[in-house]
Amino acid sequence: MCTFFMNQEFIAKLKLFLNNINESDRVGLFYHAFCTDGVCSAVITAKAFEKIAKRRIDFIEQLPVFEINEQLLTLFKEKRITKAIFVDLSLKQNEFLMKKAPEIVDILIIDHHEFKEDINSERISFLHASLWNKEIKSHAYPASKLCYDLFSYLTNMEDLDWIASVGLISDRGYKQWKEFVKGVMEKYGFEEKGDVFETTLGKISQTVGSGLRFNEYSREVFKILYSAKDYGTILKNELLVRCNDILSKELKCWLENTDKAEKHGDLVYYVINSEHELASPISTILSVKEFYGKTVIVVCDTGGEVIKISARNQVGLRVNDLLRKAVNGIVDADAGGHVPAASCKIKRDDLSKFKRQLFDVYDQMVKD
Repeated sequence: MCTFFMNQEFIAKLKLFLNNINESDRVGLFYHAFCTDGVCSAVITAKAFEKIAKRRIDFIEQLPVFEINEQLLTLFKEKRITKAIFVDLSLKQNEFLMKKAPEIVDILIIDHHEFKEDINSERISFLHASLWNKEIKSHAYPASKLCYDLFSYLTNMEDLDWIASVGLISDRGYKQWKEFVKGVMEKYGFEEKGDVFETTLGKISQTVGSGLRFNEYSREVFKILYSAKDYGTILKNELLVRCNDILSKELKCWLENTDKAEKHGDLVYYVINSEHELASPISTILSVKEFYGKTVIVVCDTGGEVIKISARNQVGLRVNDLLRKAVNGIVDADAGGHVPAASCKIKRDDLSKFKRQLFDVYDQMVKD
């Protein structure tokens, strides 16, 4: 475990950020879009803020990007945000933007994605999983659990333990946090099963995730989870249940047709056509089951100008580096994520170039 001093330093930073918020401040909360860990982190943070600050956050928004960009700086000004909180967002250290943003807002970042350097400064509080606990790989410390742990030092968060569990299960954090999840299941009387996704918490995770796959409902999912009186509310929500039923059938179809995937060595390149963002769940399932040990790339063509791509490798090759290198030189491409799980977005016209670069980068990484 990290030293007690490190824990105290982190909590002091968190307390200082919160204590410096006054009534005239406009607080914005930004979270990773279309991600169950992201939305759970946001709900936990919003609830914790209310317990501590005795008021609500002024503006909450999902972000489909991996970095602070010019559009976000404009949003700060339009919404008059003076304090910005980011959870589960892999913010690239763009020196110009990271220097410019603090001129407009005070920033709190709670995250677990890989980073290049510690960006803590007078106006940036960077609370990262790997700085909080050096013995746990950051990808195994989902943001929902990190938010829960940090805010638990300042207020009682036990009523939100099931939301933290839902988030970490969705982000493949169960193996690391098995004892915590088992404790939550025992508390609520949930039955333990060999496959955590077959438990009540696992089913809630899948149900929440299904709602996030529908672009038109993704913001509504936050409201549903935020307003939930208890875990049962989620499993009975008509919108989420309907989304889950639709996606379960579609997922089954794509998972039964993986023979159409292209093989390049131990890289599996699978293109699907769906109006829903299914690249992430399909790539995860395939990398854990049918193609365990291989690098799985799922390209999801939703028919729009932008195409979403997810990469998974559960035991070896760093897929976050793979995607970052594969989009090198591609205008407006955006890539980020963890060692075993990453994603990127590119324009439709750049797909052929991306594929060529992907295969070339993969061959070089395997060779090295």
